[in-house]
Amino acid sequence: MDRKLSYLSTAVVELVLLFLGGFVFTKEELKMVSGLCIGLGSVILVFGVGNLLRSFIISATEEERIKNKEIDRDRGK
Repeated sequence: MDRKLSYLSTAVVELVLLFLGGFVFTKEELKMVSGLCIGLGSVILVFGVGNLLRSFIISATEEERIKNKEIDRDRGK
């Protein structure tokens, strides 16, 4: 549950960045900061929402099985 809360809080923070970039930093001197906020906000929002959806789709047992496969693969090297 902690991961889902983490992904959700990340999405909320990035929505705030998008809002700041779009509506707060509107002066011509702050155009670069506005673009940076919008760009970073949208990218991290997409990653946060994607990870949140992934956490709903993949169950804990499947996640443990994937980790075990990765460990076995690493031991083989």
